[in-house]
Amino acid sequence: AFVEAQVAPRRAEHPATAALVLAIAAEWAAASAAAASDAPAAVQARRRAAATAAVSRSVVLAAWSNLQLRQVVADFFADHLHVSIAEQPSVFFVPAYDAQVIRAGALGRFADLLVASARSSAMLVYLDNARSRADRGRVPNENYSRELLELHTVGVAGGYDEADVVEVAHVLSGWSLDPATREFTFRSAWHDLGPAESGGILGWRPSGRGVADGESFLNHLARLPATARFLCWKLARRFGADTIAPDDPLV
Repeated sequence: AFVEAQVAPRRAEHPATAALVLAIAAEWAAASAAAASDAPAAVQARRRAAATAAVSRSVVLAAWSNLQLRQVVADFFADHLHVSIAEQPSVFFVPAYDAQVIRAGALGRFADLLVASARSSAMLVYLDNARSRADRGRVPNENYSRELLELHTVGVAGGYDEADVVEVAHVLSGWSLDPATREFTFRSAWHDLGPAESGGILGWRPSGRGVADGESFLNHLARLPATARFLCWKLARRFGADTIAPDDPLV
């Protein structure tokens, strides 16, 4: 009964806890607006406010939420799909990433969470995919593609190689930010499949549909048995014991 209550998607947060979370969000919004300039002092003030907002929400929900299992799983995925609050400018996007991506999707489908993370301003900035271009012979940035395979999905033993990392970077080239809204946008002029056009990646092949290819590939990764094994091993260690091996029956 406890578990069923914890995972019920429509179960409301305790009103007093929800009010605290709303107050933290309002404080971050006010601090961000007050320190909106690019002056060094304003940037540092905004950075401190963003970090404080992210940490405060986590602490409040860990201490007083009546949805404790949801908070533990959210913390798990905040680590799994990690964006650092110690770096600029990714820290400025972490409060929204934590609330709208991680905590909103922690008990949903992993494929949806993975796509939401890949499209988030926080992840795009943190792992440099917002600046990744493959047009005119450019080499796209591999930071996100490498972490996507090694840490977010199939794991280091998931059967991919260095050529796959390069091909994934091409598939996700052009995934960027709108300079006005600082939200996801697909820059088709920056996108080029390169070596991925004629090859396959872990059983997936592109169709030349731009941003749809990237979403299709992320969904493919999320459904691979290697991803299930890697995620379930991490979950087993989180809820069971650090000593659990990848081939343990619990996994």
